[in-house]
Amino acid sequence: MSNIPQKKHQQTLMLYFYRRKMKVFHQLLFKYKLWVGLNAACFFSFFYSGTMLQSLLLFLVMVALVSTLYRFATDPSVLLSPTTFMLLAAAVFVGFYFKLFSVEQPTAIFACAVLALSYPKTTFFQGLRRIPLLKNVVIAACWAGIVLIIQIPSASGFNLFWQSFWFIFALILPFDIRDMQEDHILTIPRLLGIQWAKVTGVCALLLSLWHAAKQPDETYLWAWSLSCVITMLVLVLPNHDKSRYSATYLAEACLSLPMILLLIFQFFSA
Repeated sequence: MSNIPQKKHQQTLMLYFYRRKMKVFHQLLFKYKLWVGLNAACFFSFFYSGTMLQSLLLFLVMVALVSTLYRFATDPSVLLSPTTFMLLAAAVFVGFYFKLFSVEQPTAIFACAVLALSYPKTTFFQGLRRIPLLKNVVIAACWAGIVLIIQIPSASGFNLFWQSFWFIFALILPFDIRDMQEDHILTIPRLLGIQWAKVTGVCALLLSLWHAAKQPDETYLWAWSLSCVITMLVLVLPNHDKSRYSATYLAEACLSLPMILLLIFQFFSA
């Protein structure tokens, strides 16, 4: 009988440490944008063709870059932190030193940098996101530009840009629907309504699929096609205005679908 209080005390301590670990894990994933960073790294890895070491380095660089830039988009002061600034600088250095980024795309590099730094509201500038209906275009163009930067210039660059542009454009819509009541900026859901915004997203995914169809690799095409279909379901079926889970976690998880499906198809076709 004397062991019962001791066991309860041990269980209480275990529960306390478990909840604390889960809180830290949740902060890493969502407060520091690691969740979107991991999924974005998978997305960009889908378009990259390099050595195993370069692919691993690209994945790590993209996790650092996207996580930092997403935090910057909501709070520009994060770059004033020495740790954050050094992390961002290290990621950019590794990207160029190991030739993960193509220096033959100076226009894309410059455009992405300008769009990313001009997006949030700062002391001197209201931010591109404050311009009505421009938010989706800016974010999608920035992501599509990064796809060009990690690709060796080729004839397929135009299609790759628009393929990724329309995919990202569609994935932003669940967040716009979720934030309709809080966001005072004119967005597509506020202009067209929720249902027509979803139709717009489906049309954007069809455009992405149309550009992807011009790629010669059949496995690549199947992975992208199935990713677009699943993303359509994620876009159309849930009530994004009522569920933060579907808007945030599911939509961001769709970024990793092309790479995961490509690996699965390559495994079974080997």
